[in-house]
Amino acid sequence: MRSRFLRPRLLLLALAVLGLHLLLLRHCATPDGPPPPAAPPPAVLSVQTAPPQAPAPPPAAAPEPPAPVDPEPPAPAAPGQDAAPAAASAPRPAAPPASIPVAKPPTRPRPPRPADPPPPAAQPVPAATPLAPAAPAAEAGERPAAAAPVRDALAPLPPTRIPPPTRWSYRLSRGGLVGEGSLDWAPGPQGYTLALRGELPLIGTVLTQVSRGGFDAAGLAPLRFTDRRLRRPEQAANFRREAGQPLQVSFSGPPTVHSLPPGSQDRLSVMVQIAALAAAWTQPPESPFVLHVVGARGDLAEWHLRVIGEEKLRLVGGETVRALKLLREPDGEHDTRAELWLDPAHGHLPIRIRLSDGRGEPLDLLRKTGEAPAAPTP
Repeated sequence: MRSRFLRPRLLLLALAVLGLHLLLLRHCATPDGPPPPAAPPPAVLSVQTAPPQAPAPPPAAAPEPPAPVDPEPPAPAAPGQDAAPAAASAPRPAAPPASIPVAKPPTRPRPPRPADPPPPAAQPVPAATPLAPAAPAAEAGERPAAAAPVRDALAPLPPTRIPPPTRWSYRLSRGGLVGEGSLDWAPGPQGYTLALRGELPLIGTVLTQVSRGGFDAAGLAPLRFTDRRLRRPEQAANFRREAGQPLQVSFSGPPTVHSLPPGSQDRLSVMVQIAALAAAWTQPPESPFVLHVVGARGDLAEWHLRVIGEEKLRLVGGETVRALKLLREPDGEHDTRAELWLDPAHGHLPIRIRLSDGRGEPLDLLRKTGEAPAAPTP
């Protein structure tokens, strides 16, 4: 009986406790003070853009797309105005939907490309300087040609007067040896031949030199020079005279080629060339004059000839004549020293020749007395 009355009371007590707990939970969930302000709505950026132009109607037949071309950069906008977008003619594609609208930043126009600088003004072209003709290429095995001095090539050519045909006999001496020598000078319409020979008793011919060539504005123009000495093979120098080409000389021995100025001579023709120059003088020059002289063994030298003056010379046989002496000093230790005595009465041909090279006794040729110039035998 008593337990029947306790059960409803316990149930009511449990309900009351549960209600108190609910009230306490509601009271703790409510914060003290005024409610917090509401969050501001998100800002929306707006950009004014030019309305897109209506696209042009498509053509009837679509042409092939042209090759891509870099577009010209737009001109800069005037101050105070908004710059137009780069592609104003094309419609702007719609932005994809987004929960929060985000404005697209404006497109900056590309800076204009600087204009190409104007082409430089054409400079005046100076007048062409005439060049000397190039020397032909050397043959196989030849060394390059030595350049001739420009000052001699451009210098005016002195006048000459070719001496008449002559055959002279000389006394040849070297040290204690005495022999015979001869000089044959034979000019003609087709050219000239000049020969010098020397003989010694019991030995025979010790010297044979021959020069052949023609004539030009400078005087003698040798073509071939041969030189034979005692117990030595013959050597030769060949002059190349081609129209429109510079004068050159080659040799039978060494593979050497020299370029020469006008008026160059060989070692024998120089004797008659000096006579031709002296015969044309109105008076002897006070300063030395220069001749380029070629030997038969590849040598080329400048002969600086100086007029010493007139001297009395006693010929073989006792005759005394007046002669004009010229001197060529050597350029080196074993170079040739040449002394020439010219006879003004006979075309200024040398009546005495004295040659020395520092290796031994000089070679002396002195004309024999009583002989006048005569045409040499062919």
